[in-house]
Amino acid sequence: MGLNDIGSCFKCGDEVAWFKTEKGKNIPIDPDPVPADDRDAKFMIDPDDDDTVVWVPRKERVGMMYSTHFDTCSDPTEVERRKREDEEWKKNRASRQ
Repeated sequence: MGLNDIGSCFKCGDEVAWFKTEKGKNIPIDPDPVPADDRDAKFMIDPDDDDTVVWVPRKERVGMMYSTHFDTCSDPTEVERRKREDEEWKKNRASRQ
């Protein structure tokens, strides 16, 4: 696991690093860090366990972070799924106001 466990996305072929979440589930992470202000920067490597990533709230994101490959996959079906989720989120947000 971690940055030493590099594989390929079966949809787009990009490299992914396999980590565990705090809940013990596997998650594909893009192996190259991105600035904390990047839209997809949501995770940091747990300082106590190099094989685990921790989700960081937006207000607490600083320095370089990591993106889940679910957010960056270039496969057209994944891009369309993210677009639908964004539209649903915006619709739900508007209905709460």
